[in-house]
Amino acid sequence: MSSDFVHGAEKIIATLGPASWAPSKPFLGSAVMNRGSGLTVTSKALLYTNEANLKLLESTLEKKIGETIALMDDLSAPVDLSVLAQRLCLIVQNVPLDPLDGCLITNGEAGIILLNSSVLDERRRRFTFGHEIGHAVLHSGQALYKDSSSQLDDFDAGAEMQANVFSSLLLMPSALLPSNFGATLPSLAAADELCEEYEVSLLASLRRLVRASNWGCALVVSKLGAIQWTVRSPFFQAFIPKQLHPDSLASQLFANEEWPCQSKAEWPAEMWCEGIDDESTIVEESRRVSNEYVYTLLLLVWKD
Repeated sequence: MSSDFVHGAEKIIATLGPASWAPSKPFLGSAVMNRGSGLTVTSKALLYTNEANLKLLESTLEKKIGETIALMDDLSAPVDLSVLAQRLCLIVQNVPLDPLDGCLITNGEAGIILLNSSVLDERRRRFTFGHEIGHAVLHSGQALYKDSSSQLDDFDAGAEMQANVFSSLLLMPSALLPSNFGATLPSLAAADELCEEYEVSLLASLRRLVRASNWGCALVVSKLGAIQWTVRSPFFQAFIPKQLHPDSLASQLFANEEWPCQSKAEWPAEMWCEGIDDESTIVEESRRVSNEYVYTLLLLVWKD
């Protein structure tokens, strides 16, 4: 890599502003996660279309990740991202970068990944690292990517979602997961175990757990009392409303700071789902992860 490129990158580092750039040509069409109300014929078709789009995206990313990790001599958990970056001709630097968490600067097939040295959460840093590698692999047509915490929490749509899903799959590649992964009952405790083994963030582990699950489960991410985005397993055949039910544990965790940070309860399914059998129930497991965010894991219980 030329000294001119490094010098130019250092100039960019000094002038980075808030992360406002959005690519005009995403790597693959975005998948709508949560739309519509009630399971009419049209709603069912949309639900199936959303799932098909998401499966296509994940299948494409899995293939890309397979090609990427093939560059490594040894693959074990936790995945060594520094070795992978080296194989991809990416220099990694830890620098003061507020208000950004990470940044990618590219020049042809080479590049520099900048990670914010003030971010102390190592799992969060690893996710950001994987996210920037995702941009390098998926979105090579752009020379600069600036990523704030809001973009790193975005699993809803567009190029940032693609880089986030890439990071989640890269940090927990199928090649390292147990053969029965997805068969066991999903829970926050199971997600915590993934966090420990693969050194990943809770958000990444929850999404990985839900998308691989053979159960009817879903992840709901709420911020300041409002649902930001959701993702369902292929077996969660129901829409989730755009607003939190006031009686849900998630709502209560926002309203009552004195509550324990994690709670679990079983409700009528209609509390969390639209257009579903009234006889069904849903198990809600919610955790307040900060003053702003609550993560909720839902498990549908169908009645015979």
